[in-house]
Amino acid sequence: MEGKYPRFDDPSLNKNSDFWALDATMIRVNNMTLSYKAPLSLVRKLGLSGARILLTGNNLWTLVNPFSYKDPYTSNTYDYPVLRTISAGLSVNL
Repeated sequence: MEGKYPRFDDPSLNKNSDFWALDATMIRVNNMTLSYKAPLSLVRKLGLSGARILLTGNNLWTLVNPFSYKDPYTSNTYDYPVLRTISAGLSVNL
């Protein structure tokens, strides 16, 4: 019967092995900003020269994470996860 892990005293330890190698491909949406510029016809009725609504997000999604047990941006398993922030804003020109 074979074991799952290599022996710690294996005579072939000095040879290169990919046993502990992990494909660290990561897909992450880190920053995103959505902006909507209000139509001039609506803005003029309000007595303004321009208006825009903004929505910004940080650390939104990790679509592919090679580590099932931690966030790929943290240094070890016991770190707090990176916070997700979502901000909304309004830009008005008089």
